[in-house]
Amino acid sequence: MGKFENALRSHDRYYCYSDDHRYWMAGERELSALKKMHGKLDCPYELQQLLQHVNGMVVGQFVEEEPGNWYRQPHLYKNMAPVTFDELLSREKSEEIQEWLLKFDTDITP
Repeated sequence: MGKFENALRSHDRYYCYSDDHRYWMAGERELSALKKMHGKLDCPYELQQLLQHVNGMVVGQFVEEEPGNWYRQPHLYKNMAPVTFDELLSREKSEEIQEWLLKFDTDITP
């Protein structure tokens, strides 16, 4: 796994919900660094798509249990928040992204 993919996978996408301003600021700095790394690449995918991929936001892993509300399967907890179909990648797109991530240099830094 390359440095950029590792940074994508380790990014806490829920930092913005923190009540701790220091934690929120750290999340903002981390996201800014990801944006810089992404900007240095000739990447055919948006940063959001890359984050969806590394977080497993793929249609095949979710089921529409209520109209417009998709849940990761298995749906173990009652308090799990749903996502919309637009927040999910197709399996094909996720596989394309994985192929792209495997091809490029691991030394990309912010």
